[in-house]
Amino acid sequence: MAEAQCPESCEAEEEESAELMAESKAAPPSRSNTDLIYSVEDVPPWYLSLLFGFQHYLTMASGTISIPILVASFLCLEEDDPARGALVCTVLVHSGIVTLVQTTFGVRQ
Repeated sequence: MAEAQCPESCEAEEEESAELMAESKAAPPSRSNTDLIYSVEDVPPWYLSLLFGFQHYLTMASGTISIPILVASFLCLEEDDPARGALVCTVLVHSGIVTLVQTTFGVRQ
C-alpha cells in the first residue's frame, strides 16, 4: 500500500520549488554555467563553419531523401520503378524552392 504524505511536507516542498523557480527567473544564467562552446551570437571560425555546414547537410539530406523512399514503399512501387526517383527529385526540388522562399521572404527583421 502507498503511504499518504502529510500536508505539511507537501507545502514545504511547494515552497522550496517556488523559491528555486524565483531564483532561476531572477538571475540569467552566466556564460560560465553552460557547457556551450558557442552562443547564438557567436561566429565560429570558417573551417568549423564548413564542418558544421557539412554536418547539417548530411542530416538534412538523409531526412529529405528517406521520406519519399518510405512513401514509395507504401505506394507499392517496385525498386526499379522510375516513379521512385521522381518522388525523390520532386522532394529535393520543393526543398530548394522552400529554402529560396524562406531566405527571401521568411526572414525579416
